[in-house]
Amino acid sequence: MEARVRLRWLLNLRLTAMLGQGVAIAVARWGFGVALPLGPLFGIVGFGLATNLAMTIFSNSRDERRPMGDGPLVGLLLLDVVLLTALLALSGGASNPFSVIYLVHVALAAVLLGAFWPWLVAALAVLGFGLLFVLVPPEPMSHAVQGDGFTAHLYGMWSAFTVAAIAIAYFVVRVSLALRAQAVELAEARSRQARTERLAGLATLAAGTAHELGSPLATIAIASRELERTFAREPATAPQLEEARLIRSEVDRCRSILEQMSVEAGESPMEPAVALRTGEVLSRVREGLEPALAGRLSLNDEGGSLWAPPRALGRALTNLVRNAFDASAPDARVTLSARGRDDSVRFVVEDQGEGMSDDVLEHVGEPFFTTKAPGRGQGLGVFLARALAEQLGGSLGFESLDGQGTRADLSLPVPAATSSRSGA
Repeated sequence: MEARVRLRWLLNLRLTAMLGQGVAIAVARWGFGVALPLGPLFGIVGFGLATNLAMTIFSNSRDERRPMGDGPLVGLLLLDVVLLTALLALSGGASNPFSVIYLVHVALAAVLLGAFWPWLVAALAVLGFGLLFVLVPPEPMSHAVQGDGFTAHLYGMWSAFTVAAIAIAYFVVRVSLALRAQAVELAEARSRQARTERLAGLATLAAGTAHELGSPLATIAIASRELERTFAREPATAPQLEEARLIRSEVDRCRSILEQMSVEAGESPMEPAVALRTGEVLSRVREGLEPALAGRLSLNDEGGSLWAPPRALGRALTNLVRNAFDASAPDARVTLSARGRDDSVRFVVEDQGEGMSDDVLEHVGEPFFTTKAPGRGQGLGVFLARALAEQLGGSLGFESLDGQGTRADLSLPVPAATSSRSGA
């Protein structure tokens, strides 16, 4: 839950609690005839209401786009413990049955804050309860028969309160952290499922496109070959012959693009994972590039091995390298590094381009999102590379600063058996 939402929830709860405190004071004074210093008590309640109003104004006036930390929440909860201590000190001290409200503040801190702050609130609550024995020394009052036994009873209440505060802080923090971790995992699972569904949709789209365009492309290819044969017999039609050959060449290119779309979108049979050395993967990427780009690619192999589908991994890295070249100057170099570790292998692509803004970084990897000029790309390369990484249990991340280039980091896990064999 975002800090701003938690703050508003706490403010509503504080308003209800302070109104309840005012009612309790009034009932004790005029309903049960308890002698109470009404001025100071209502002054404390009024101060609490004033802080609630001030914090509400602060929260509503703050820009919604600016993140809010836990500082206001921590401050309010600590202030509430101090205010409760003051109220109890003016209305019976440790013998006041409402001293149990300390535990409510500890529980609230454990639910609303992280792992550290609830312990601070619990410590302040224990200290506040202890101060009540100093500020308002226990008096037997109607328990005169018990005498010192009643005082011992109050100290026992303090000890029990301390144990209860620690237990509540510990268990509620554990539960809250577990629930938050579960929520994060659930959100990640939903995100992965959404990407898988988009990938399946792309595969269906690619298959349908290839099927629908296959017949007209075949017809154009046959017609262009017939034109080539016809124009080849007449020397005077040499220009027309070249145009016919260009048509057939472009048809072949269209077929190749459609086949590649089908393969990249997952329409090809599932490629099995095999044992690979990082050097083999880097060589496959260089071989998949045009000579002009291959000459500008710097390879850095630090050694390592992994299990992965070779063609799919090669295509994913080739797409990342091509993106790096597209983002760089015409004569700039791109570096592809492989860094093997005991439990993972990282492939890092670094360019010398202009970098990406935070807004672009937020959307990079979404299907059909691209910053390239129309006709230069479909925005699928990074999406498919990330999908492959997640299918293999890895991840794909980006680091970039405007004017300082971009780094793509593809990390893949290494099975224990593979890492032990590579180290043997």
